[in-house]
Amino acid sequence: MNAVKKRGYLHAGRLLFACLLSYSVLAVCSKSSFLYPMNDWVDVHCLFTVGRGILHGLTPYRDLYEQKGPLVYFFYALAAQISEGSFLGVYLLEGLCFAAFVHLGGKTAALLLGRSAAYWPAAAALAGALLLLLNPWAALRLSQNTYLMQVPREDMPPYRFAQIIRQSEDQTLLNYGFLDGGFYFAAGVQPAGPYFCTLNISLPDMEKALDDSIRQGKTAFVITRSRPLKDSGPYRLADEAEMTFEGRVWKYYLYQRSGGDASPGQA
Repeated sequence: MNAVKKRGYLHAGRLLFACLLSYSVLAVCSKSSFLYPMNDWVDVHCLFTVGRGILHGLTPYRDLYEQKGPLVYFFYALAAQISEGSFLGVYLLEGLCFAAFVHLGGKTAALLLGRSAAYWPAAAALAGALLLLLNPWAALRLSQNTYLMQVPREDMPPYRFAQIIRQSEDQTLLNYGFLDGGFYFAAGVQPAGPYFCTLNISLPDMEKALDDSIRQGKTAFVITRSRPLKDSGPYRLADEAEMTFEGRVWKYYLYQRSGGDASPGQA
């Protein structure tokens, strides 16, 4: 075997090792992996909603308002291009980014130590060290995350409410009073306006637009968390459900505009 082929095989082996290591770690550590019924992180859903919207011709900041930089939205648009109805695309892109970091870190260690064999332990150590740096309680976090693996998808509020929403001809939806909880994603719908959830920043225009939407009954459905609507206006309660998020139980309320299609069990 000549030197060129040997280097090629070595390089391919290193890349394969970095990918296997990265995807194995993220299979448990990332809720975007196939082991989880759904990623329940609200920040991720904010980004994924904008990314999915891009595929449907919506423009960030104008048609869908969120305060992050544009690059991350196109990252999630690419993930949605791979799979809009699951987090497979997010998981695959996360794994590639993590693998690139591990691979380059291993190569750096090998160069600094002057030993090619140093790549392998350095890459493995780097993957573990990164987890500890990002989260000093990595082991505890793993145990907190894995509870979600045992939850049937249909029992999660986003999917439970989606069954009701999909029975209506008008499936417009507003996620009101909290960050995007994955309800647009589960129902497979796009937001009806630029302010599609309540962000963690004070924006008078946002608050007024959301309140006006409920008062005027602009969407067929409204979802709140923790507290029911103080003044439901043209809406009636259609369903409610609970979900545990990292040890805390949250209650969600689904409201349907009066005069709309009746949900199961509702008059």
